[in-house]
Amino acid sequence: MLDRYSNWRDNCGYPEEALLEYFKQANDPQRDATQCAARLASLTGWTSSEVLAANALLTGSDRIASSMHEVDWLSRMHSASDVTGLSARQLLSATDLTATSTDSHWKSVGEAVIAANR
Repeated sequence: MLDRYSNWRDNCGYPEEALLEYFKQANDPQRDATQCAARLASLTGWTSSEVLAANALLTGSDRIASSMHEVDWLSRMHSASDVTGLSARQLLSATDLTATSTDSHWKSVGEAVIAANR
């Protein structure tokens, strides 16, 4: 994880103090998830709403990403979202597809992919 932190630090365009301050805020028991999401959004170049949506999918709750592992996952999700044009929810829906997925699941993912690539 140290290599992922180093990569984030070197490429985010913010001083290391800003990253450390995010982790301090995110690990504070009295934290406000919306404020943490806004700070993480500014550090990753994503919107607060997408950070919150992706974070809910990652943690299964309204708990905000508080470890480098979780921040790295969100950062990778953001990169995949940028490349594909899909939202976090659409990307995770696509990764859930299997040979036994329903036709409606396949259709909704296919429609999202086509819409994102127009």
